[in-house]
Amino acid sequence: MIKNRKKYFENYVLNYEPFEWENKDFDDRPGFKNKNSFLISYKRFYKVFSYILDIEHKFSNTIKVMDVGAWPGNMIKLIKDLFKDRLSECAAIGLSFDKKFIYEFNKQNVKCISTEIDPSFPHAKKSIDWQIDNYDLALLLDTIEHLVEPNYCLDQINKSLKMNGYLIITTDNITN
Repeated sequence: MIKNRKKYFENYVLNYEPFEWENKDFDDRPGFKNKNSFLISYKRFYKVFSYILDIEHKFSNTIKVMDVGAWPGNMIKLIKDLFKDRLSECAAIGLSFDKKFIYEFNKQNVKCISTEIDPSFPHAKKSIDWQIDNYDLALLLDTIEHLVEPNYCLDQINKSLKMNGYLIITTDNITN
């Protein structure tokens, strides 16, 4: 149990070592250049972190977590740090993960499922069955606004969650 969530999260972000693909060194906007997504979206990710802590006690001794639309992988890193020995399975689900991403997460025992999560999308790629089940928690962070037909993705999440599992959804674009 974390006694001071704000301090824990603040320390986590300040000491966070981003993946090589995560820094926005190519972005000329002052608020984005050379910053990772935890720094750019601090308040939003702190809120997600708080939601996870609010429901943490409802999980058994072990927990299974999936991150749908997992790029760039920062939330998986946070989940692995937060649940350490309690995390029994972790899955990253998304479209076109590159070799570096897959290599990095396979090293950490994270199942990478590279698949289309919206088959209705124009020029959609191949969609495969996720073949995961009984997950406790699903994260769909800043992804749903990119889906033409979110029902397919939500159905897949529902099939993968156990009864009374949890889904946390965020969007940074409410107009979509």
